[in-house]
Amino acid sequence: MSRVTVDWVDTGATVVGRLLVPASSAEFAAAVVHELDVDDEIPDTSPLAYVSRIEELLAAAGGLLDELRARLEELEEPDDERRTRD
Repeated sequence: MSRVTVDWVDTGATVVGRLLVPASSAEFAAAVVHELDVDDEIPDTSPLAYVSRIEELLAAAGGLLDELRARLEELEEPDDERRTRD
């Protein structure tokens, strides 16, 4: 997982920030920044869009819970079951 940091250069009337990304992601980050045109982005604030976003978040939370549950079940297994499985 790559980390991205914003280095705020100026916080006055014109806010300027620099994106700091790992060298391996620099080309991709530059492409994303240069392709992004804020004027083209119109947020969908319809009730249906909100429901869709909530569903996406709930699905992601469900996936995290499944992963956590699986890890907890592994920890609770008796040692002999783990040894025979590995």
